[in-house]
Amino acid sequence: MAKNKKLSSSEFSFVLKKIKHITSMDVMTNHLKKLTNDLTLQIKQVESGQQMYRVIHINSRGETVSEFSYPPIKEHCSAGRCNLTGEAVFYAGTHMGTCVDEIKNAKIGDGVRVSVWATEKPINLYSVIVSENSANKEKKLYSLWAKLFSNQGNGYYRQSSLISKWLFEQKYFDDNLIDGILYPSAIGNNNQAQNFAIRTSYIDDGSLKLVSCDYYQINSITNDSYGLTKKFNGEIESSTSKISWVEEPPTSAILPPQQCVKFTATEQGWVPDNPNIEIINPVAIAPRKLI
Repeated sequence: MAKNKKLSSSEFSFVLKKIKHITSMDVMTNHLKKLTNDLTLQIKQVESGQQMYRVIHINSRGETVSEFSYPPIKEHCSAGRCNLTGEAVFYAGTHMGTCVDEIKNAKIGDGVRVSVWATEKPINLYSVIVSENSANKEKKLYSLWAKLFSNQGNGYYRQSSLISKWLFEQKYFDDNLIDGILYPSAIGNNNQAQNFAIRTSYIDDGSLKLVSCDYYQINSITNDSYGLTKKFNGEIESSTSKISWVEEPPTSAILPPQQCVKFTATEQGWVPDNPNIEIINPVAIAPRKLI
């Protein structure tokens, strides 16, 4: 198969500008082939043991490991940043707080499942994060991709999901398909918070393992940031993949970054400036009760 001719700098910029307006898979494929004809796609290999957080906004705790994973039914897979309607991928992130703050349309009292997963073998990812070591054309391409993937809201979901579908179909060393995509979070600066979109087969073959799971409740909303209170701890039965739940004693909540609690030293001890804050003595907490 003949390769596309190498684009000049001006031709490259012209084709690149069209990307954020394309809504057809065929047209997107044609343009991406032109743009990457003489470029090397960024591959990041992460060794086994990499942990990642997955957050699901739902008012139920769940009873099995699969309920913390990707949606198993195609009809439940709405379009996302890295998937088209009806096509599932496993989404996760490097920071719990960022994953929580990416929740949409939540209200106080809503439930949130938080799970921690770890890779059991190395995972190979196409990275759409700008690298300082990239050549000029690569830097332009990845800068645009990063903006599309991290745009607040869903304005560019169509474009980023088409790019993702194309990336998932590209072969790399030894004619292998990639395991997933690494992209910048819509929340956070300087690429510190990064997200994963992982191929479902990587989860299905046991390469990603559920390490822990908890159930929280939203107790405050401040500047699009959520405060959480842990309500239950999940206990995973490895032989059956079932989850039992242990009620969390009433301890301090996880507050959004913008909030803090100040204390004043008195003869009676440390007193919070906010009278609505309940202080619990950890020693006095009763043993946890299995639910």
